[in-house]
Parts: sequence; structure tokens; C-alpha cells
Amino acid sequence: MINDVTKAFMLEKYYVSKNDYIENEIDNKNYVAISKMPTDINGVKFRVSLFFSNNELVRVMLVAIDMQDNEKYIGKPTKEIHNNWLIENFGKSYKEKIYGISYKFDDIKISSEHDPRSLSDHIIIDY
Repeated sequence: MINDVTKAFMLEKYYVSKNDYIENEIDNKNYVAISKMPTDINGVKFRVSLFFSNNELVRVMLVAIDMQDNEKYIGKPTKEIHNNWLIENFGKSYKEKIYGISYKFDDIKISSEHDPRSLSDHIIIDY
């Protein structure tokens, strides 16, 4: 798997849990692959991060980039882009919070999240 993703993604180590830190080299089981270039997904350009644990995809994180081609997203705040994109692709959310919206499917949870401390926004897809 690692050889396949290195062309489009950078591989990074990450914390699997507080007590399990991956050392300097990727251990082929737990890593995050971060897209080298933005990826267009249904009209929005995202940075994509794929989180693997024990060689299984466990999380996808999408972050809309500032330079969008789609006119309806140009100049919009990232949080607004994320929420609008989710609504366009998945319909009305099952849960709305002050910091984002959430969807729940059989084995997948999708949420738009905003961190007011760091002012960061992202879409999280958990498997």
C-alpha cells in the first residue's frame, strides 16, 4: 500500500494513541497520507489526509483550499464551503452544532468541524 500512495501523497507519522507514537520511520501499519496537490471532489478543491491504523483506512480529513475554481465558493469562509458542500452532497444533516454539522450512516460518520481556538475548519469522515 505505501508504495502506491507515495506518488500522490506525503507520508507522515502520527499518534495512534497517547502511549503509541510512531518512531522516525513509517511502520507500514499506522500512518497518515497527505495529498501533495489539491483534489477536486464534486466541485470543491480539498487537501486530503488519509489516516491508516493497522493498515486499514480509519479516517479521511478534507480541508477546502482558499483558491477555488467554482464561482459559488470563491471568497467564502472555509466553514461555509464545508457545510454547503456537505448539504449539496448528503442533504440535510442529522445534527447541527454551533461548530459544524454531522451525518451518520451505517458504518460512517461525517462531520464538518470548526475549532474556534485555532480557527481551523475540516471535514472528518470516520469509518
